Amino acid sequence: MNHPGFHRAVLAAACAAGLFAASAASAESVRMPSRWIGQVDPLAGRFGWPGSGFELRFDGTRVEVILDDPGDNSLLVEVDGQSRRLDLDPGRKTYVLAEGLPKGEHMVRATRLTEGLFWHSTLVVAKSDGPFLPGTGPERHILVIGDSISTGSGVEGDSMDCPFTPETQNHALSYAAVAAKRFGAEVITLAATGKGLARNYDGTTDETMPKLMDRAVPTDAGVPVGPTARTDADAVVVHLGTNDFSGGHRPERFQADFAALLDRLRSRYPTAPIYLGIGPMLSGDDLAAAEDAVMAAADARRADGDTAVRFLSFVISQESFGCGWHPNVGSQARMADILAEAIAADLGWTAE
Repeated sequence: MNHPGFHRAVLAAACAAGLFAASAASAESVRMPSRWIGQVDPLAGRFGWPGSGFELRFDGTRVEVILDDPGDNSLLVEVDGQSRRLDLDPGRKTYVLAEGLPKGEHMVRATRLTEGLFWHSTLVVAKSDGPFLPGTGPERHILVIGDSISTGSGVEGDSMDCPFTPETQNHALSYAAVAAKRFGAEVITLAATGKGLARNYDGTTDETMPKLMDRAVPTDAGVPVGPTARTDADAVVVHLGTNDFSGGHRPERFQADFAALLDRLRSRYPTAPIYLGIGPMLSGDDLAAAEDAVMAAADARRADGDTAVRFLSFVISQESFGCGWHPNVGSQARMADILAEAIAADLGWTAE
């Protein structure tokens, strides 16, 4: 693995090329967006992590893009703050993201509602009837490293009996995305279904989240995030352990791997509060073991003098569920309350 810096993976050369194209007064077609969102592969235009995507600022009345996708992914398209869901078709297709707007400056954001398991999407080109403009990102950032809960898996399902499908996944309704929106922050989510910290749900240990998190896109081990891609996170959430401890499993390397991960994160984000979360999908002995292990990781870090690491319980009462026993919209919103309360207390942020 190359340089550890990660998220909002805008390599210096790619960023420079994008801003040059965006600043040209006559520009109407660009390969680079005004700004990439989340952790991406900018040179190839690929984005696969949940919540990753691009921003287009332009002076005109319409904008369209050509995207290449396998056909199982969906995007949240926001035009001047108004949002809709866009389900992508297989292959290289043209999508009109906005049209009929008043002549002037507008901003369009397109971010993934689905996770990398359904493969990455590629921005081929963006076109407008007016020039593209440089993007300006938010000042606040929340980084999340997690599993299916953090991806918003099954959140829009109507019961625990529905299967895992892209149609019921919605990262924008995940607890961290909801909490970030309240603060006017941007969430960078590095999460994948079935992944753990030391052990995955299927028992494998070769592609756990600590091993995936530095990839530009989760499905491609050959493209690590570039050395200039690092963006400081104001708060970090590590929500792992559900897959490690499910089914009675107790990974021997959990504490050692957690300590190594926290070392990496603290070296990258020296002052950010780091929240170690668990819940709400485990129960009984599995929940007790996971809670003990996560709290022990926090306690060990604090004993070494890092007082900005704290345990965060997402164990909530769930009267109804999303697909596969995942938290539904209401449960994710209550988890967002827990995270938002902690961030407000530690950083002094107030809701916008």
